[in-house]
Amino acid sequence: MKKLTFIITTSLASVSIAQESYNSKEYYTWDDDADAQMLAILIDTSWEDATIDYFIREGVHYDSCNYDELYTAVYDWLETPYKYAGKGEKGIDCSGLVKAVYKDAYNLVLSGSSRDLYAQCDPIDKDELQEGDLVFFKINRSVISHVGLYLGDNIFVHASSVRGVTLSDLTDDYYVRYFYSAGRIRPINDTADAE
Repeated sequence: MKKLTFIITTSLASVSIAQESYNSKEYYTWDDDADAQMLAILIDTSWEDATIDYFIREGVHYDSCNYDELYTAVYDWLETPYKYAGKGEKGIDCSGLVKAVYKDAYNLVLSGSSRDLYAQCDPIDKDELQEGDLVFFKINRSVISHVGLYLGDNIFVHASSVRGVTLSDLTDDYYVRYFYSAGRIRPINDTADAE
């Protein structure tokens, strides 16, 4: 992710972008989401509110029942480039993204590929999908080859090999064609019993 450095004068009267430090200014370094963070600062809202606003603009219904940590974790990964077997901000693949978000949001360590993640789930019907459930796809193969994390209102986050980490709609023709199944991660004590 690109890093931008913003300078905010001590009077908060002006904002400018800079690469060097000056004694009279405070420096804040943020990721690509700097515009949302700056907006939050300038209009005196919280960073969490700016994150929530992003998801609402993208079509996700959000209310007090949503799990804020999930959306914050997802937002932090948006626009990360795709990299097969990648696990970091320089590049991540679909299963790596799901594992990273689950670790950040739920403090739950998952392992394996998209097929392995499917084995750690209880299959559910598409109409039973809830925030945090997984969606699985068979793309160009007869085996599960892609996974995403469901957010709500048919919107899911995934690491696209073309667009990197992005939000997509399950009702788009492409995802309807390749959709395989939905799943809910089993509680930890149930995972060992299923093997």
